[in-house]
Amino acid sequence: MRLIFYSKWGILRAEKVDLEFINLLKDKKSQIGYISFADKQRTYFKQFENYYRKYGLRNFYCFNLEKSNSKTTAILFRSQSIFLPGGNSYSFLSLLKKKRIFSLLEKYVNKGGILVGMSAGAIIMTPNINLAGIPSFDSDENKINLKSLKALGLVKFEFLPHFKKNKAYIKEVLDYSKKTKNIIYACPDGSGIKVDGEKVVFIDKIFKFQNGKFKEIN
Repeated sequence: MRLIFYSKWGILRAEKVDLEFINLLKDKKSQIGYISFADKQRTYFKQFENYYRKYGLRNFYCFNLEKSNSKTTAILFRSQSIFLPGGNSYSFLSLLKKKRIFSLLEKYVNKGGILVGMSAGAIIMTPNINLAGIPSFDSDENKINLKSLKALGLVKFEFLPHFKKNKAYIKEVLDYSKKTKNIIYACPDGSGIKVDGEKVVFIDKIFKFQNGKFKEIN
């Protein structure tokens, strides 16, 4: 299993995480897939494409989740790596399930594909998307009233992107950590996590929350 968890917005630089991703690639000429949603003008995809070109990547495929079909799905899953971008976690998870991409992602990872999550995309790789609602003052809105928050569950920890070390933020994460059985890794923007087989690599500053306690671990 090869996974990358990013905490970043748009084209925010995160070179340390980028390099860990690039090091996983066997061939820079192979296709890099990107699952696009709520991006009619492909603005975010173009930013994504331009950003990763600096690492010598040239072969990108933009998969339109809303308009997906069997042909485009087959092309997507020929990619060496697939990116799950940021956005509204509830809407993204719901669409992945509705379009039947959700179950295919787990098979893709188990066959050796590299799955990369950015912000909401990273949360979706964990057991659930509960953390999309934290902190309450800066959270995703569940406008679609999604009932099941169960996500891919590729790892046993939960991932909180865009973490800020202030009292209000910390209190809400601590309170939630008392309710979940999972470890929470909170990452400020620019940091991230790599999972390569059984090995977990913490990249830049990471905070661990568990059972009402927290500490900086990197």
